[in-house]
Amino acid sequence: MEEKKEGGEEDRQEAAIVGAGPAGLTAAYYLATKGHEVKLFDSFPKPGGMLRYGIPNYVCRRKVGPGHPSHSRMGVKFQGNTTVGKDISWTS
Repeated sequence: MEEKKEGGEEDRQEAAIVGAGPAGLTAAYYLATKGHEVKLFDSFPKPGGMLRYGIPNYVCRRKVGPGHPSHSRMGVKFQGNTTVGKDISWTS
């Protein structure tokens, strides 16, 4: 489902979010619904944080994994395998 984007072009800003766990994904979602351009950075190859990598499958089975494709449909870009401060600078 495509979310309605609020605000005009003059309100549109860029946002970089470090960490694609539940908090980062939530922040990206709400910023994207406001019409901002969002890019997520994470040191893991896929978004989800501890929900994806910290909880074993036998404890918590996932039908829809974190980082659901709706984020990419909303224009959120994800860059995995990237450690901010090491692979890219804080000022990039």
